[in-house]
Amino acid sequence: MYIYFQHSSKKEFVFHIKNNTLSIHPLNTSFFQSPIAITNTYLSHISLVEFRGQFFCSFINTNGTLTILTISIHPITVKSTYESHLTLFSPCLTIFQNHLLLLYLTKENTTTIHITNPFEPDFHLQLEETEPLPDFFTTCESAKELYLTFPSVHVPHIYKITATLTLEKISFENTVTNTHNINGNNANTSTINQDRILYLEETIKRASTQYNALMETAQKYRAEAQKWHNLYISSISQK
Repeated sequence: MYIYFQHSSKKEFVFHIKNNTLSIHPLNTSFFQSPIAITNTYLSHISLVEFRGQFFCSFINTNGTLTILTISIHPITVKSTYESHLTLFSPCLTIFQNHLLLLYLTKENTTTIHITNPFEPDFHLQLEETEPLPDFFTTCESAKELYLTFPSVHVPHIYKITATLTLEKISFENTVTNTHNINGNNANTSTINQDRILYLEETIKRASTQYNALMETAQKYRAEAQKWHNLYISSISQK
């Protein structure tokens, strides 16, 4: 698997996963440079972000635990930032309100959503959900909130991280209001809160826009990665 990433310095890199080895390959250099191995303990669930000029890479290692690596690019050096020995699901790094956040799930009798910050050991948000949740979620960011959406056959489970870094659940239950019918009698009618409808519409719109943009970018990255892979294979065959 190849993952293309452009650094804020405009330098380009391809991360390559093969078996249990994760490598980084600088692209726009004045000479051909071989991939540099980052770790040989990669197993699954890679997540990559750039934060404060460095790459941060999280993954589940061959011991079944979560590792976060800090990758500097001047020169390329790697150090371990964080390691968790919990049994967890769907680890994901993201940047929100200038914070590097790690999102993940733990499951025992219930599912618990965890939000931590590798730079702040005392920072830990968690919310226990009594209803069953799937093992994966998607994220969608607005100007002041970060949404976590768990797909469902019926109504999705949606949670939000606020600008003040609190974790809340968004309820989509029907509300009941008292109205009058044309005969003047009181009648209870069940209506859905319009704000929630607007939120769902906006979320779907943003998700659709992000998906289309990601698909276009992924196609470009795939073509670029394939080009450099072919060059690398060609250089090896000529030796």
